[in-house]
Amino acid sequence: TKDMQTNGMSRAGYMYTMMQVCRELDMTYQTLKFYCNEGLVPNVKRDKNNRRIFDEKDVKWIHDLSCLKKCGMSIQEMKEYLALIGNRIFTMMYFQENDRM
Repeated sequence: TKDMQTNGMSRAGYMYTMMQVCRELDMTYQTLKFYCNEGLVPNVKRDKNNRRIFDEKDVKWIHDLSCLKKCGMSIQEMKEYLALIGNRIFTMMYFQENDRM
């Protein structure tokens, strides 16, 4: 995120711990864990000790989730939004692939 970049934390391939993400986004550990367990953060990666870790795209998405929550979106609505985004990306990839044929 912007603060991570200005604080020199952003590096290509750098992975953030849950605590780093929570601190950066002013989010509780329990909230981030809940979002992960509910499937709101897709394809969560884990380190060699099986702890969740996040890349820049994940951090941006988690930030977006907190914005959606602040706007009053329910967890179910966030799941539906994620499904729509996922379907849109799949559709775009499908048509791009078929355009090459």
